[in-house]
Parts: sequence; C-alpha cells; structure tokens
Amino acid sequence: MLIEIAYQWGRFIYQWGKFAWWVSHTSPEVVATVCGAIMSAFVTAILAILTYYNVKATSRQARAMLQPALKIETTFHDFQMGVAGMRNTGSTEAGKGVLELLNLGDHPVVLLDVTCSAHPFARPSIVKQVGWLDEQVVYPGELYRRVVPFDFTNELSEEVSRKVGAGYEFRVVASDLSREIFVTYILQPVVGRMTTLTHQGVPWRVRLKYRTLGIKRVWYHFKHGAMLWLIKFGKKS
Repeated sequence: MLIEIAYQWGRFIYQWGKFAWWVSHTSPEVVATVCGAIMSAFVTAILAILTYYNVKATSRQARAMLQPALKIETTFHDFQMGVAGMRNTGSTEAGKGVLELLNLGDHPVVLLDVTCSAHPFARPSIVKQVGWLDEQVVYPGELYRRVVPFDFTNELSEEVSRKVGAGYEFRVVASDLSREIFVTYILQPVVGRMTTLTHQGVPWRVRLKYRTLGIKRVWYHFKHGAMLWLIKFGKKS
C-alpha cells in the first residue's frame, strides 16, 4: 500500500516537473494563451453546472405548478329510519355510495383511469372500472365536480346483511393536459388513508389498458355483430 502511494506521488511530481519545465522554456505569450484557455474551460464548466441545476429547479417548479391537484372523497349510503326520519349513517357496511372528484388546482386535469374496488375478508377482491370517466377533463372549481356512484351490494350481499363490511380502495390516475406529469391517487376510506404517487411516465397498468383498447373494440363489434347475425338468421329460419 505504501509503495503504491509513493509511486502515485512520484508520478504526480514528475508530471508537475514536466509542466514547470515547459513553462520555463516557452514564450510567455504561449503560456498566457494556454493558461487563459484552461481558465476559460474551467469557468465554462462551472457555468454549465450552474445552468444544469437552474434548469432542474425550474423544471421542478413548473412540474409542481402543473401537477394535478385532486380532492377525492367518498360518501357511503346507509339509510335508516329513526325518530327524526330517514337519515344516512354513512356506514361503510352499506357497500354503496359515491366517489367525488374535485380539481383544487388552477389547471385542467385529465382523468386516465378510475377504479373502485372492494376487499371482503377471505374472498377475492372485486374491482370495477369506471370507463365513462376515461379521457374526461376536470376543470378547476366546484361547478366541475365529478360524482361517481359505486355499488357493491350484490357482490357483498353476505357482508351487507351481516353488517361486517369490507375494505375499499379507490384509485384515480390523472395527468395534466400536456401528458407530461402523471399522478396516482389511492384512497382507502375505511382506514382514512390517502396516498399520492407521482410518475415520470404513464403507469404500466394504464399504458397496457390503452394499448389493448383496439383489441377490445374489435372483439366488441365482432361479438355483437355475430349476435345480430344469429338473431336475423333465427328470424329467417
């Protein structure tokens, strides 16, 4: 180890000696030109680094300004008759309610994917996609609030009748109009948790969904076209 350190120091001293010899045996004009070029390159490198970090900071600020800002809330419907009349207890055991989306920012937001899922105990999860919200633009303001009804009473009939309920999760993927910033909102109302995930690109699940839309459309037209053909054939026969 000491031998290696001594060797490296020796090389450094040797190279420095060569530079000192070159400076002492070269005309001052050439030395000044070379030193000026070195200093110019050094200053240029510092300016390039500062410009890079300035651009990064500006980009982060612009992304923060354009990042979708959605307020997501749920209201469960569990109507009961009491002394004061019919009232909504808002109990999650009801299995049905509404999901409300409100744009709190200053820029429009594009909804790319909205899913509602229920997670009963010891049974597979039930996931429902809200397809009619795909590609909808939510503008800022209370006037453009989106209200999405959901109903899991048929799938959770046993849990609803026993009033044991289930876990719920509402997932919303949104972006700005330029499709540069993607945010996933995950709401778990039973535990009162709201999670926000910012993505550099389109989430893979949403990308796969849009890639398979063409295949789904072809299958839809083929299936319904075949059904119509069978109906006409049956009437003719």
